[in-house]
Amino acid sequence: MGVSAALTLENALRSNRYRGLFRLYRQLEFHATCRYEANNYPKFNAVHVMSAIDADYLKHLNENIRTVVIPNGVDDTLFKLATATRGKTEVLFIAKLVGENITSLQSFLSEGWTYVRKVHPSAVLHVVGNITSEASLIKPMAERIGGVCFHGYVPVLSDAYKNCGIAIVPINKNCGIINKAIEGMAAGLAVVGFRQAFAGISEAEDKTHNISVKTYTEMGNAISALISNPDQLRLIQDSAHRLAMSNYTWASRSKPYEALYRNAIPKGVSNVES
Repeated sequence: MGVSAALTLENALRSNRYRGLFRLYRQLEFHATCRYEANNYPKFNAVHVMSAIDADYLKHLNENIRTVVIPNGVDDTLFKLATATRGKTEVLFIAKLVGENITSLQSFLSEGWTYVRKVHPSAVLHVVGNITSEASLIKPMAERIGGVCFHGYVPVLSDAYKNCGIAIVPINKNCGIINKAIEGMAAGLAVVGFRQAFAGISEAEDKTHNISVKTYTEMGNAISALISNPDQLRLIQDSAHRLAMSNYTWASRSKPYEALYRNAIPKGVSNVES
């Protein structure tokens, strides 16, 4: 499963993404989804979610839902990049360039990246993802601000990360685990994102393993500060890499997954850990 669908909708509604009749439709969908999860998930021996936040949310809907928290792991090739990325200051945004991601990128460019370029005129932002028609619409704005390179889709994930030292995660939601946050950490990048983006990474401490912010303006300020302070940048890069190495390798997922199926299937529900 991974995430609570109801919590995902709640996040979207809280962000004011929808307007008018479509917002009303999403509100109705949210209440129907809450009822569905509350009434149907207790029927399962185990419900796999990515974060404790999703687990707590489902428990709030119905205390009889038996949850098991197992986050995703990270592509092993990313862990090998930390030496190459250490100390680098070029910035990375990697995402599917549609919908919410485009809106977030546009806001970051106007409110955050503009400031970074004023303080550091040679700063570079790499945008990785398919160049959709939506993405094409913000290219003129990016060109006016300067320092933005659009790369399109990059088939080898490590190639997207290897030339950068800072990653942005401008996604303001607390459901599931934000893969791009742990990928950036694994590759040894200092990840700057909204506080909610790190909610599913329980081990992460602000200003030690990542930088969390409340606004796009703060995001720009944080990036500028990291570029200006190489020592702090390296400390966060190193701490982030060690955290990911200790907690988010795919190899470390095998035992929890084995326990999930061993406890849930042969023995019924009595031994499933919540």
